[in-house]
Amino acid sequence: MTNAAERVCGQGVRFAIVPAWVAELPKEQLSDAAFRLYVLWCGSTNAKNGEVWARNGARSFALECLGKDDRSLRNWQNELEALGFISKLGKFGIIVHRRLDDVEETQRQNAVPNRRHSQAA
Repeated sequence: MTNAAERVCGQGVRFAIVPAWVAELPKEQLSDAAFRLYVLWCGSTNAKNGEVWARNGARSFALECLGKDDRSLRNWQNELEALGFISKLGKFGIIVHRRLDDVEETQRQNAVPNRRHSQAA
């Protein structure tokens, strides 16, 4: 008999370390779908640096597990990025932030306007 993870995603049993403060956020701050994506990526990160690479199958794995299309995944990714829970790393990479200090620093960086745009205005 196969376990639930194999039935859903074709993978063996996987574990993700997710900070409790993320799980305790109200739905008004973080949608259920974005939370599920965050959990999947927490379970797919490189333990040393928190990086997830789409070319290593993380994106297709998330699409398969969540059963949605690429547009939905991008929307949830944008939601996580706006909250500072992830940062883009080049074209194919993502850094998953688990420490509250890292999230707050990313939020501060996201709040700083791009100098190129502000000088052009």
